[in-house]
Amino acid sequence: MKTKLVNNILSVEINKQIINDLVNHHWYIAWDNNMNRVEKIFSNKNNGFSIITYDYGKSIGNSPLNKYGKMVFDIIIKKTKLKVELERIFWNMYFKNSESELHKDRPKENFISVVYNLHTTDGGTEIDGKFYKDMEGQAKIFNSNILHKGVGAKNSNVRFNLNLILKI
Repeated sequence: MKTKLVNNILSVEINKQIINDLVNHHWYIAWDNNMNRVEKIFSNKNNGFSIITYDYGKSIGNSPLNKYGKMVFDIIIKKTKLKVELERIFWNMYFKNSESELHKDRPKENFISVVYNLHTTDGGTEIDGKFYKDMEGQAKIFNSNILHKGVGAKNSNVRFNLNLILKI
C-alpha cells in the first residue's frame, strides 16, 4: 500500500478538545529501539513523550482518550472501506527538536499504521524516506512494516498526533 492521505477526519473543535485532554494526561518519555530513555531525553534529538491507551485490542486503564482514538478509527474505516480491527491507540507529543528514530510499528505485513494530526505544525512524519507535513485533521495511512519516524516542529512549540495500528 502506498501512503494514503485522508483529510477532514475530525472538526477543529474536537481536535482542540483532544489536545485539552492530552495536556491533562500523564505522559511517558518516548523511546524507539536504540537508546535508553535517560540517554535519549538528554540528547540533541529526544523522542518526545508518548501514551499508549489501547494495545493488542484492549484498553490500558480508563483513559478518556480512547473514545477519540476509536472515533478516528471509525471515520477512517468509513472513508477508506478498509477491513481491519483496531489494534493500538498511541499518542505522541513532540517539542522543538524532538525526533523519533526510524522504526516499524509492527514488522508483519498484516498491519496498517495511521498517523492522525491534531493540528497543523511545521513538523511531520517521514514515511519511507518522504516527509509529510502536519495538516490538522489529516490521517496518513501506510503499512506498519514501512520505516517511518516522527519529526518535531522547528517553529511550533509542540506537536501532538495520534498513531493507530490496524490489524488486517
